[in-house]
Amino acid sequence: MLGVSRIDLNDSDQGIVSVLNTLSDIFQIQLFSDISTYFLTNKPKNLSRGPSSNSFNEKKEAENLSPDPIKKYFGKIYSIIESASSNNDQDTLKSFVSHKFVDVTYKNCNILQYSALVGSKNTFMKLIEAGVPITPVPNSNYSVLHLFCYSGCVDGIRYLLVNHKSDINAKDSEGYTPLHVAAIRNKPEACEELLSYSKIKKSVKNNDRKTPFMLAVERNSEDAIKVLRKHQCK
Repeated sequence: MLGVSRIDLNDSDQGIVSVLNTLSDIFQIQLFSDISTYFLTNKPKNLSRGPSSNSFNEKKEAENLSPDPIKKYFGKIYSIIESASSNNDQDTLKSFVSHKFVDVTYKNCNILQYSALVGSKNTFMKLIEAGVPITPVPNSNYSVLHLFCYSGCVDGIRYLLVNHKSDINAKDSEGYTPLHVAAIRNKPEACEELLSYSKIKKSVKNNDRKTPFMLAVERNSEDAIKVLRKHQCK
């Protein structure tokens, strides 16, 4: 068993490498040794601890959030978990959970949150089944519903609202609701899904007193604007 309470890519080099080498021995997967070798020979620079305060205002694609070499390092770990999820390999997933390896972070997102950010509902669901708790992103209060709206994953949005009764009007630290995010990102299907629920606040304002419709117009999110207009958002 691994005596690891939390893994952070910006912290102890030797601690990370020790965990990777131990996992390599346990699971007999050469990839972990490859990652540890890569990490030691390509020491990453100091990175931001999280998304900028207006990250939902920036039109960044999820796959571009993690610059090399951390993108490769984090990506390899995530790909193992995603593969285990696709193959319904609960033993591997539960091992990762019990050893806290799913707590590896980048941009303040752990593995579960990242799966929502990139719109992988199956990986998200399998991690929940393996015991990973649903938590907001630290320092920003982005809920996983915000993150699924960022990716425009309707199945993920529906899963959270139906199975986990997520707060459809939850606000992040800047007052953005999931509908704000879907509108800014020009995700019409996500907007349509959110607006199909009776509890949705269609014209709620963020801290800058702007509604989802107002932000969609500012961003020229044409597809989202059509949906918002259809539902009489202002």
